[in-house]
Amino acid sequence: MYMRKFRRIASLIAVLLVFLLVIPALAAPEDYDASTPALLTADQLYGTSTVVIDGDSGNILFSKDARVRMYPASTTKIMTLLLAVESGWDMNMQVTIPAEAGDIPSDSSLIPVYKGEKTTFGELLYGMMLHSGNDGANAVAVLMSGSVSAFVERMNVRAAELGCTGTHF
Repeated sequence: MYMRKFRRIASLIAVLLVFLLVIPALAAPEDYDASTPALLTADQLYGTSTVVIDGDSGNILFSKDARVRMYPASTTKIMTLLLAVESGWDMNMQVTIPAEAGDIPSDSSLIPVYKGEKTTFGELLYGMMLHSGNDGANAVAVLMSGSVSAFVERMNVRAAELGCTGTHF
């Protein structure tokens, strides 16, 4: 019970830090006119690459170096979440965090979760996405497929099924 309360407080602090530190850094460039958003140009973006696609038509509305191969980063967690949700696993099912959850680089973002800790599958997914927790993504992978490498194979198969021809995890 104490850990859940601590996590909620930590989550609130993280959200506040995002608002206080990150949001001001995302301010529009000086030459951007918010009254004419359709005139946004690629050189006005701070990001390396982007693409905005109309979900209904599939038409590309805006892009900047959209075909440049990028490190998948949090896209990996999005695919992990997709496979987890599609699996039909009960979100209220109790799971035990496997040791492999901690097999991540030292500079990784964390939920954090710890070997042997018990939580629900839904809480694990929530923490993985809210905190961009690589430890949580590893835990999901091992719980669902027995190993991270076996789960990555499933991710690549699903990406191909979705038509993501330039994607490889």
